Amino acid sequence: MSITTAQPARFRAARCSSAGCPPVTIPGIGSQALDTPAMASSSWLMGRAAASFPRTIYLISPGMASPRRPSLRVHLKPHHKLWLNWDGAFLMGPRYLRFLDAVDRTGTIRAAGSEVGWSYRTCLNRIREMERVLGAKVLATTRGGARRGGARLTPEARRLVKLFARWKREAVRLSDVAFRKILPR
Repeated sequence: MSITTAQPARFRAARCSSAGCPPVTIPGIGSQALDTPAMASSSWLMGRAAASFPRTIYLISPGMASPRRPSLRVHLKPHHKLWLNWDGAFLMGPRYLRFLDAVDRTGTIRAAGSEVGWSYRTCLNRIREMERVLGAKVLATTRGGARRGGARLTPEARRLVKLFARWKREAVRLSDVAFRKILPR
């Protein structure tokens, strides 16, 4: 295997042999092989003309475990995006859960909205949409300003929050276990 300096300097390019090579690793793009001349025309990777490319080129980060096999256990981490639908309509996701928890904790829509980065109007629209999809009230509100007013979760919303939080914890736990199980050593 011959090693040449690549652009940018923190990566090396390796010519592969018939025995095989590691995958291409490009930050922000992922891993892939440059097997075709069209893919090899990315001459900016090497700072050379496309004709000087070998059949397959791989980039190797100096921080990887070895040029032949990077340590996937160190670099890969699953991410989860979970949400609930009700009869095909979006009901709630993680941010809604944080919002409803904040309403329960602070007692106001405005304070809860600022915790999750929503304006007061956005909060009202999201509450209205949840109530429309569910067909039930999500918040019990009282008028009166800072001294007498406030908002609290209805029993239905409280059950929904507990259900979603429990489901999310369990889904993430099981997904992480399954990911570690199938990940090569």
